[in-house]
Amino acid sequence: MVISKPPLITCVNPVRPRLPKKAGRTAAEGIVVAKVSADGKTGILLEVNSETDFVARDDNFLKFANGVADRVLATKETDVAKLLETAMEEGGSDSIETTRSALVQKIGENIQVRRTYVMESEGLVSAYVHSGKIGVLVALNGGNDDLGKDVAMHVAASNPLVVNPDQVDQATLDKEKEIFSAQAAESGKPPEIVEKNGTGPDCQVPQRSEPGGPAFCKRPGYHRWQTGERRRC
Repeated sequence: MVISKPPLITCVNPVRPRLPKKAGRTAAEGIVVAKVSADGKTGILLEVNSETDFVARDDNFLKFANGVADRVLATKETDVAKLLETAMEEGGSDSIETTRSALVQKIGENIQVRRTYVMESEGLVSAYVHSGKIGVLVALNGGNDDLGKDVAMHVAASNPLVVNPDQVDQATLDKEKEIFSAQAAESGKPPEIVEKNGTGPDCQVPQRSEPGGPAFCKRPGYHRWQTGERRRC
């Protein structure tokens, strides 16, 4: 009689490719948070990034972002590295960085505090956030918060370059003249019309670029951020 032995089965753990560490993954989505102090003299902008827009709408993510914004308003800290070392809650033991790391593990995405900005005014500061993606602070000397919000909404929509027309630098004007002249020449317009179009932007650029024009009676200072943008200011 022949007794067959069952084949020897060896369990092999497959070698799986390592997933990239969360900290090294690109976080290009997220939100911008704006807050203003109770006395209306100080306003802050905060950008917190996530990998996906889905997480940017998660309640845990939003709670974290708004909590960090509260701490920025309280401490007026604009250095992100120093901000991350501060307590998430006043008098608490957990730092913002500790809270962030725990949230990364919970959600499973890279989450980064990208930048902060603080604006102070002897008059008042107004804030406006559009869809969580564009945040604007406006400082007014005179007027009221309704006017400030109107200006902030205008800044969010038009993304102006400057506050006043005389702040448009000559290089920008020259570039606009070049564009207008090229457009006129390509359309087959006579040389004198091309020349006229080349001088037109002296007026057109400031009108397009500044929020303190005829539509508003005050000329504010402002700061505008958009999620994931390259830093312009």
